[in-house]
Amino acid sequence: MISGTTRDEPRPGLLGPWDRLVGPGATAAENVLILAWTGVCAVAVVGHALVADLGWSPLQLTVAALFAADIGGGVPAN
Repeated sequence: MISGTTRDEPRPGLLGPWDRLVGPGATAAENVLILAWTGVCAVAVVGHALVADLGWSPLQLTVAALFAADIGGGVPAN
């Protein structure tokens, strides 16, 4: 393990999968940024599709939101 506050191993319990997804040792501010940017990207793509009247089905909106959340959240996570 690296000295200091950085963790090499994921936390036990329910937070373990989150650590595996974004990396162990992320600070609270980093976690907030990741979650906030994920939500912003998902809402933005769905909002654009609705305002532009693209005629997407609920399934298309859901898939677009999931892709946007994954890509958008991955930027600050990495």
